[in-house]
Amino acid sequence: MEVKAPSWLNAELLQTALKSASDADVNVISFEVKSATAAGDNYASDMFRVTVYYTQGDVAKNTSLVIKAVKQFHDVNQMVSEGKAFDREIKAFTHILPAIHRLLRDIFPREFQPLGAKLHYCYKGPSACALVLEDLKDSGFKMAERTRGLDMSHSLLVMKYIGRYHAASIALHEKEPEKFQVFTESIFSAESKETMENLFNATMRNVAREVEKWPDYNERFASKLHKLADDAYMLYVNALKRDEEEFNVLCHGDLWLNNMMFRYSEETGEVVDVRFVDYQICHWTSPAIDLQYFFHTSLSSDLIDKQHILVQEYYNSLVDALTKLGYKHFQPTMSQLEKQLEKRGLYGLLTSCTILPITLADRSNVPDLMKILTKENEVHLSEVYMSVMRKFLPVFEKRGCI
Repeated sequence: MEVKAPSWLNAELLQTALKSASDADVNVISFEVKSATAAGDNYASDMFRVTVYYTQGDVAKNTSLVIKAVKQFHDVNQMVSEGKAFDREIKAFTHILPAIHRLLRDIFPREFQPLGAKLHYCYKGPSACALVLEDLKDSGFKMAERTRGLDMSHSLLVMKYIGRYHAASIALHEKEPEKFQVFTESIFSAESKETMENLFNATMRNVAREVEKWPDYNERFASKLHKLADDAYMLYVNALKRDEEEFNVLCHGDLWLNNMMFRYSEETGEVVDVRFVDYQICHWTSPAIDLQYFFHTSLSSDLIDKQHILVQEYYNSLVDALTKLGYKHFQPTMSQLEKQLEKRGLYGLLTSCTILPITLADRSNVPDLMKILTKENEVHLSEVYMSVMRKFLPVFEKRGCI
């Protein structure tokens, strides 16, 4: 869908970005701007896909770029601004990912794949901050269907690569801890309570009211959900906090299926590669945060009782990479990882009741975060979401989370 480009997204910006990427003389002739995401696929930023027509010397060329823009001084993004989300993502793309890629390329020379798109240029202006990135669609990557969830083959691939990412972050942190300073604390904090509390508390309360209508669920779950809803945001914040006695990594922080793109074999149609996007919520904490978030935002409903298979795949990938990296310090046992996951079981429940309703929203009823944050509206609960929660709640009960 074609959109009107903001004033800052102009030929001068694109020319600077292309010169930065190629270190060559570039002259932009024209460009076309379209939305890079559909309704409900992205909330914290504006995503543009830009086709650029230009000359390099005497040769006419064209390319596609993805531009991710974070508006400044906008109420919806107040928490993003306070938490220095844009600074985190810049650091991730310029300092962390290149270093992690060097480490992984050394130990997996034949099967190395980048973990994210290539950053061409960073723009900081008075009305917006933006990243100019390679368009992964040009390399055959595409997003999975948000409302279906990921099947086992997609999920195992995610576990393999997030395990390697976590392992490399540990090895890098040991050598260059100063690179991680901006990631020490989560952007979700007590300071953001006034901004974010209604989104979390009201959404969970809305879920509790819906559960009241379900036979066999009301007496078991509704009152407990209402009680948790009174302080849902701060419970979420506290669950994210790092325990220095545990095994910690650089978590992606927003590991759900719309923040990843997949590539498929032309011969078999099987999924063969994945790229993670959106590194603005990275945070140094327990790997259980990424796993719980992924499990409770991104899996197809038939994998709800198969999470142990994914945990094992993650653990195998993590330990394999740490061993190949020559990391000789504390490595968790499978039992220790399971304990971290159990400790953050409530985080999984909170994610299911506050984030999942948004990620599974109907395209025809996409939440307006501004209205939710200002208490003018609430998140609509889709039929898909309610079907998933009917399966989730007994699982959380069995785990002792509710």
